[in-house]
Amino acid sequence: IASRQRRRCRDYGYWYSPPPRHEAAQQSFFAAEVPVQALESLFAAIIGVRFRVSADNVGTSSTGFAEAVARAACQIDSAGLSVRAKQFRTALLQTGNGDGSSVPH
Repeated sequence: IASRQRRRCRDYGYWYSPPPRHEAAQQSFFAAEVPVQALESLFAAIIGVRFRVSADNVGTSSTGFAEAVARAACQIDSAGLSVRAKQFRTALLQTGNGDGSSVPH
């Protein structure tokens, strides 16, 4: 997801605010994490590992966030992976640990 320029930055130039976070900061976290965790869920499915969303804030409901991640994963799966994500997918498939199936819709 990170651009070439961001990949040169420490932690890809992304911020992190440790929990507990107030509601606005938690919503910003969710917005930034939806596409990231959607890809993670696709990769987990490839190797047959159960994926669980991470709200990263104890006591925060992640139901809506989990649904947003699942929708984003379906959209990414339908639209196709980026070049870099395809390269990673290929590497995962070469491990022989997964069947290459995608996330169930």
